[in-house]
Amino acid sequence: MRILCLFLALVLFQAHSKSITILVNAPEGAVGLYEFAPETELEKNAYISAIEYLKSKKKEIYRYYIIKHGLNVNSGIYQFYLQHSASLGNSDKLIINKSYNNGIIHYDVKTNKVIKFERWRR
Repeated sequence: MRILCLFLALVLFQAHSKSITILVNAPEGAVGLYEFAPETELEKNAYISAIEYLKSKKKEIYRYYIIKHGLNVNSGIYQFYLQHSASLGNSDKLIINKSYNNGIIHYDVKTNKVIKFERWRR
């Protein structure tokens, strides 16, 4: 019994001294926005602009996943399709539906900035 009490005291002390964030597993084929590793200069510039845009809107970037990304060659727009972790799951009966946070970030290659955040529901 003493060992159990000591163990619980240590666990509570550790939990009290650190903030713990538990995230759901990423959707298949997706990567966390904070884990994305740009391979080209274009991807790097688009990624940095997307992060700055989300931060300016006071969004928690660690809660987003990149579903897909790429350059539309015809328009010169680089797009990130993002899904918020709160909207993950197989049920439409979420207690708090935050699918309004899902969106497409449009980055203009010519002007080197984010031009639009378009909402979408997945």
